[in-house]
Amino acid sequence: MKTLKNIVLIALALVYLSSCTTTVYQMHLDCEGKPEDTFRSITTILLKNGFKIEQSDLKLGYLSAQTPLEYSFLTGGDVQKEWVFQLDNGRYTAYATLIVIQKNIFGATTGQAKTYFSDRTHKDNLWYWNVRNNLQKICSNIRFTTNTVNRQI
Repeated sequence: MKTLKNIVLIALALVYLSSCTTTVYQMHLDCEGKPEDTFRSITTILLKNGFKIEQSDLKLGYLSAQTPLEYSFLTGGDVQKEWVFQLDNGRYTAYATLIVIQKNIFGATTGQAKTYFSDRTHKDNLWYWNVRNNLQKICSNIRFTTNTVNRQI
């Protein structure tokens, strides 16, 4: 009986610790042409898919766009979709995230979770795939790197 209790405690501890990591998928894009034209094309793709440009600075090589916050019955919190693009030494990187913000009954934020998307994403996530497929039209090669980061508890 004591052994079973120890196994259960160890299993719970492992589940808890493994839930404290986030897998970050970063997209690498090979885009031809002038950076101004590429940024303009990316901006157009994002706007056509319901994103609002939050920051766009070609000199810094940074572009971020988000959707408005929407309440999700499934998560019980507010959900926001985000795309971020960076240009450094002629190389483009990007990531797509879904941000879930939990609030208490008084409206104070009690938690936030960020999920990164990649080509492993289910085809039902049209917000990701519509942008991703249009990026393929302007950038010849798209590949991903994966990094696991620990979240602070």
